[in-house]
Amino acid sequence: MRNFQIVNLRALAIILVVAGHSMIIYDPSWTTFITINKSVFFYHLKEFINTIQMPLFFSISGFLFYKSITKTKKDSLIPFIRNKFSRIIIPYLIVSLLWLIPIRLFVDYSGYHDKSIINIITSCILLCKDNGHLWFLPSLFFIFIIMYLFSPLQQKWNIKKKLILFAFLVLLTRLSSFVPNVFNLPLVLMFCMYFYIGIIIREFYETIKQLSNKFKTTIKFLLLFFAVFCISLFGFNLLKVTSIVNMFMAVSGIVLLYLAMPDKSNKVIEFIDKNSFGIYLFHSPIVYIFYCYFAFLSPVLLVSLNLIIGGGISIVITLLCRKCNLGFILGEKK
Repeated sequence: MRNFQIVNLRALAIILVVAGHSMIIYDPSWTTFITINKSVFFYHLKEFINTIQMPLFFSISGFLFYKSITKTKKDSLIPFIRNKFSRIIIPYLIVSLLWLIPIRLFVDYSGYHDKSIINIITSCILLCKDNGHLWFLPSLFFIFIIMYLFSPLQQKWNIKKKLILFAFLVLLTRLSSFVPNVFNLPLVLMFCMYFYIGIIIREFYETIKQLSNKFKTTIKFLLLFFAVFCISLFGFNLLKVTSIVNMFMAVSGIVLLYLAMPDKSNKVIEFIDKNSFGIYLFHSPIVYIFYCYFAFLSPVLLVSLNLIIGGGISIVITLLCRKCNLGFILGEKK
């Protein structure tokens, strides 16, 4: 039976990602493209989106991974890696080589200056030192393998040991900045914790659903309060937002979203969910073109173009891939 709560959460996650990409030019720390226009609103909204978007995505992956834990066999590691390679790394390589790199070259991406094509492919893509929005894929691939190796122990552990593992993963997030930036290892350490949160949520899912049904109104109020608090925190600088505060906000937001999200959907949400991976793969490089040629537009108009036109193009490309039997680009099996 299809879990529409996960359908809704995944659709929300990709909408947040697309929205974040669509307004990143108004973040002063992002200097790939620069605009003379400023937008305090989009800057703070982007900060808020950053807090929850990728932690939510990784938690969903962990939630769906839970079935693999219950089916783990000693001799199944190689088939597991082969499966994840075809579903994650193959799309990563194809989209990097045929979409990300050409568009970056077209818009004269500054990170490619003084680099040969061979250097771009080996350093930026294969070693993952500058793979743009696609960083998520190799990071997820390695997290899958790490968690798969832990899974035989996970099945036997009690709550105390699982909490110790969670604490250890929290510690890894603090150590991520000391790890060399190769194969996205800092990001692997940073997001393992959120992947594991998804595993824990799935393991105790029935209890969580009962709590959700029992305290539905209260949970929705807490989620609304959480959103208002976070936006106020970023928008009015009520307190210094440290990485610890960010982590607490991300974990709180994830738990509240799983508790509050309804287990029913509609055709539009299901359509977005079905095409979410393709939207993720193709959308971000498209906004490079808008940022390169239309950065002078008003913030509202530029963000709207990125959302509507950029999002629409990425959906069309996704549908064309399926129509032309190129589903493997999307990590889909025949």
